[in-house]
Amino acid sequence: MLVFAIAFAAALQVGFGETDTRPYCGPRPEHPEDVPFGYIPPLSQSGLKLFFTQHLIRHGDRTGFTNDCWPNDSAALNCNVNFDELPTNEDHPHFHAGRLFRKKYIEGETTFKGCPAGYLTPKGFRQHIHNGMELRKAYVDSGFLSHDLDGDEVYVRSDDDPRTIMSIEALLSGMFPTQNEKGYPEVVPLNVRESSFSDMVPASSYCPILTQQINEAETSPEYVQYKQNYTLPLQEKIQKIVGPSVKVDFQPPFFNFFDCLNVHTCHNFPVPIGEDLVKEVTDVATYEISAIYSLPNRTFAAQAGIGFLIKDFYDQAKAAVAGNSPLKFAIVSGHDTSIMPFLVAFDMFDGMWTPYSSVLSMEYYRTETGKVIVRFVYNGKVIQSGLCSPVTLDDGTSTHDFCDWEDFSKAAQSVIVADRQSFCNPL
Repeated sequence: MLVFAIAFAAALQVGFGETDTRPYCGPRPEHPEDVPFGYIPPLSQSGLKLFFTQHLIRHGDRTGFTNDCWPNDSAALNCNVNFDELPTNEDHPHFHAGRLFRKKYIEGETTFKGCPAGYLTPKGFRQHIHNGMELRKAYVDSGFLSHDLDGDEVYVRSDDDPRTIMSIEALLSGMFPTQNEKGYPEVVPLNVRESSFSDMVPASSYCPILTQQINEAETSPEYVQYKQNYTLPLQEKIQKIVGPSVKVDFQPPFFNFFDCLNVHTCHNFPVPIGEDLVKEVTDVATYEISAIYSLPNRTFAAQAGIGFLIKDFYDQAKAAVAGNSPLKFAIVSGHDTSIMPFLVAFDMFDGMWTPYSSVLSMEYYRTETGKVIVRFVYNGKVIQSGLCSPVTLDDGTSTHDFCDWEDFSKAAQSVIVADRQSFCNPL
């Protein structure tokens, strides 16, 4: 065992270059050549009028969920991102205490030396500041949105989690950096759901039939064959390298080893396996999670999982299309496990794990003849849905850059169930 410990320590001393350039890590805020994921490409078509946009983001770079990844692990992360809070009383709306309260975690009583598990890092905060700056260029500087944040135009929602809340606050700070002229702090409604009511990620606690879906996925012939050919051999290979003291898991519902690799490599801390194996783990973990969202039937998987969040987006979009809402910009802060199943449901998934600070945007346009079309932008690039036919514009040109509203509606409605209680809790 002593020989193994010495070999393991030596392995940890070997890094593999600038590992934070891995796609999983997202753009590096200190590198101008890294384009933020909030970049919105300009239109190449004319005669289109934007009237509504929706955005689903993943939180920025974060700490891990354990500080016990492997022996001799010396990783220490900085999480000097704070909540400064002002308590208010809606019965007395003009009461202001005149002070902010800063939450401070007690030293020695957290997972990462002052950082709680899964907490936003300064890097993650800056990633979303930069995303907000890009969205400002696209929607504020263009005149589509007001110069200052207008609650009638902008809808803000987050999962009730510190890293998602701080991420969306950072993004909005980058998007609307100017101080309001009222002389007192601006109050921005941040809509959240209590965790037991949250549809932000697929969860059997929200829809119990998801357990059946996961079981059907994991017993499907495709999944079983993949696991035998790739997952288990890779797991065994890595286990021999790291030894019995490290739990090697990179499949649902546990991704601790995969998460440890990501947190370490995104901050240039050494890991016990080489770059090629890290990529293999990422590929296998990505397949494992996407299989849960798509096998054996993608529609049923979405109905039991991300379809409830899609319904929230679709209901909001329907109101905008009908002209029944003043909203022009809606943004929701969630997780990788919010965006990936969303992409799978609309047949847009590219087979890559959703990176930190990702942005999935949906832009709604009207042509001069009144046709409504939708453009999907994911991490700065226009993407196409396999459920949408090419759109013919008013000038007769055909393009895959948009989805016809009817196709979009059909795709969304196919994964929305009429009655959650009866669907999720069958007798």
